Amino acid sequence: MPDYLYLVVVPVVSLLLAVFLAHTLIGPFGRMIGDGVAWAVKWVMTGSFARSARHCLASCMHRW
Repeated sequence: MPDYLYLVVVPVVSLLLAVFLAHTLIGPFGRMIGDGVAWAVKWVMTGSFARSARHCLASCMHRW
């Protein structure tokens, strides 16, 4: 293969491989982490801890 084709073929193949791996391997873990963070925030805002969290936030607001 001529050298000038390497300038096009190698980056394109590398990019396609990286995008495929990111979507199939890394993406699901990111979604699980995001779902966990969303669940925790929802629990803090609406769960049994919500009243205490609001009180703590309100009492600490003057420090910000």
